[in-house]
Amino acid sequence: THFTATDAARLAGRKVSVDALLQEKRNTAPDPDLSKSPYIQEGIFYEEKLRKFLARSYPYLLEPGMDDLPQYVAVSRDEPFFMASLDAYYVKGREVFEFKNVYSQNHERFADVMKNGLDSKAARDGNWYDQVQWQLICTHAVRARLYVHHYNPATGEHELRLINIKPDPGRMRELIVLGYEFKRAFL
Repeated sequence: THFTATDAARLAGRKVSVDALLQEKRNTAPDPDLSKSPYIQEGIFYEEKLRKFLARSYPYLLEPGMDDLPQYVAVSRDEPFFMASLDAYYVKGREVFEFKNVYSQNHERFADVMKNGLDSKAARDGNWYDQVQWQLICTHAVRARLYVHHYNPATGEHELRLINIKPDPGRMRELIVLGYEFKRAFL
């Protein structure tokens, strides 16, 4: 068991209590099955398409012999209990890639992301900033690219918003403290 970027975002954003997360990690509380959610299904579908689009558009991101951006599970070299699953990682540039999809039926939500970026309701609700900061902690990456995708079925257009995120040492320290607090409670 590890403390992940999703865990950090949920705890920091007060979406889950330490006790509830402990129950999930210890398998004493059922995990909600979100696999049938159209939001989740659409996000999984477009995440793979976005990875392939970036590989075609920016071939320098690919390692020799690779035709797709690799997904990574990064275990922190500073604390093996800390982990992050990355949508993609550019090894040479030490860049984390995180992909988010705003559901195709929710145009207003995407308009808010386009206008307000990390201050949008979607970003705040999902605590995207803390999730990406945790990924930067675990990888020691120098930056992250958060790509937010939206498909508009009425126009047939795919829209994309790039949000560049740099390490925030102060916020990272706060998240590390949260991670160690959870580790103490877990062990």
